[in-house]
Amino acid sequence: VSGLGRVKLVDGTFRVSEVYLLDQEASQAHVTLDPQAVASLQGQLLKRKVPGSELRFWWHTHYNFSCFWSTTDVATALRLAGSSAEWMLSLVLNQKGYALARVDVVKPFRLGVDELKVNLERAADPRLKERCEAEVKRKVKVYQPPPLESPYGGLGGFSRPGLENHEPVNRDLPLAGT
Repeated sequence: VSGLGRVKLVDGTFRVSEVYLLDQEASQAHVTLDPQAVASLQGQLLKRKVPGSELRFWWHTHYNFSCFWSTTDVATALRLAGSSAEWMLSLVLNQKGYALARVDVVKPFRLGVDELKVNLERAADPRLKERCEAEVKRKVKVYQPPPLESPYGGLGGFSRPGLENHEPVNRDLPLAGT
């Protein structure tokens, strides 16, 4: 699950003021935000006279896995930083309560700072968890990828015509260079 948010840099501290859960499609390893939902959010913020420069926070969960930056996460953080203006704050969380934050600066030069200190403020609303779970059910479509089929038949390319008569490798031959 992933989303965006508003953030300001106040006295050297990043302050996230609002987070948004957008329509999205998610699998165990990938999330795609609905581009129309992102555009709609930007339009709503514009109507409220919120500077677009405040939409510089990207968050996502690793559900019950550890918090780390996958290569996809790093690429996404850098892409979003490049499309924002000057910098982007990113956060990965899990259900165990762990969090990892980074900031990527692209102007005036590229710089990334990882393992920022994170202070999560707990909301006083006792129904917040229930409301968030309902919103996730409404906005997050679970993506089930189709089985990978090989042009040779079977799944994943493990079954090819002719292999049933394939001779086993002669393990007595020396390897090249030995």
